Amino acid sequence: MFSESVGTDTAVAYAKLIGALSKILSTEEAAKMVKAKILDADLTDANSSRFAILTLNAFLKNSPQHILSAGLLHEVVDFVIEALQSPMAYVSDNATVATGKLLLSLKDVEQDDEVKQSINKLINQLCITMSKPVSNSLDTRRLSLVVIRTICRFEYDICIAPNYDILAPSVFGNVRDPIIPIKLASEKCFLAIFKLVEDESSKLFNDWVSSKAGQATVSTAAGAVLQMRSITEYTKRVGHRLAGIERERIAAGGDRETMFSDEIEDEKEIWAIGGVDLGAE
Repeated sequence: MFSESVGTDTAVAYAKLIGALSKILSTEEAAKMVKAKILDADLTDANSSRFAILTLNAFLKNSPQHILSAGLLHEVVDFVIEALQSPMAYVSDNATVATGKLLLSLKDVEQDDEVKQSINKLINQLCITMSKPVSNSLDTRRLSLVVIRTICRFEYDICIAPNYDILAPSVFGNVRDPIIPIKLASEKCFLAIFKLVEDESSKLFNDWVSSKAGQATVSTAAGAVLQMRSITEYTKRVGHRLAGIERERIAAGGDRETMFSDEIEDEKEIWAIGGVDLGAE
């Protein structure tokens, strides 16, 4: 019988093997495998849920087109959301990066009502897990912010702009978190949502604030009520200062891997299967 660590390593290796195999499968064959290995899994069982979420990550990394072309998007989204709500940290952590992979795969998909609804459901769930994941995993919280920040760079118009009202307060609700990695991830994410580094005039943020004229409070996806005044004051006092520091750092130049090392590491985490050792490369 495997120990927990050996079992996890074996599950990761097996999931990666299936992911590699998925490249040569037909859409019909892949759909059958997705249903058998992922969608039919028992998410209340530790071994079953662990392998299913790892296998989904492998499919999304290697062959996302199979899921999209087989008409499985709705079912996969529901599966991911259920996994994000798992009480098991390993499952919710890996469901978070699977959400990132899935959102990054939707760029070239026709943005019909089903796709837009799926995106909104995933964004809303990330806004919950960045504050109050069922698993209480700090890494699920941090990774939720990492995913949102990365999506800002690649899928802004389809994922971020339509969801300011839930993203802004939910991310802001974490900028004063006592857990430093979450605080730092939240600060970077808040800057990214409103493009405060690129947009010195803060037009996107000011437009959003104007849309809330007469509204004293806003709510996070997790249910916390925040004062609009707190968000605007933070942006003026802290957000603009952080954005200015980042602009100066970029203007100073340097090689890309040094200048954007945090963004590169974020992408590595999202595209990893079963976690990544950021210090290994």
